Amino acid sequence: MIKRLVKQLPEVEAIKVDEISERISTAKLRVYEATSHLDRNTWQETKVAAKKGYLAVEATRQTAHDTNANVRELRREVSQGSLDVSSRLDALQSEISQWRMDREQFAAGLNRLQAVLPQTVGEQLQNALYQLVTDGQLKRRKQDIIGFPP
Repeated sequence: MIKRLVKQLPEVEAIKVDEISERISTAKLRVYEATSHLDRNTWQETKVAAKKGYLAVEATRQTAHDTNANVRELRREVSQGSLDVSSRLDALQSEISQWRMDREQFAAGLNRLQAVLPQTVGEQLQNALYQLVTDGQLKRRKQDIIGFPP
């Protein structure tokens, strides 16, 4: 009986090993299928994420290009405006210089006129004022003498 048991053990063990081997093969297949399914999902998600990333990069690139174009246009406009302002400022400074020269010439002429006229005009004003006062005094005296109101 012991001999028989010893002979049966290897067969039982062999059957058990076969079952275990079969289970291992089935588990391997399940793991492979699950992994390949995950790999397909990962690949699909990676593909979608890459597409979104590509679209975001292209949108950013377009925005950067548009911004660069706007900056170049603004720089050109500022440069042109600066040139316009500079030329207008030069023209204004030229006009101011001309006005200054004209004013100085006018002031010089006025000074010359004042140097000549004050004696004549002053004398005339003084004579007229003297005449006015004298006439007023004469009228009062006449009134006092004659007794008539003015």
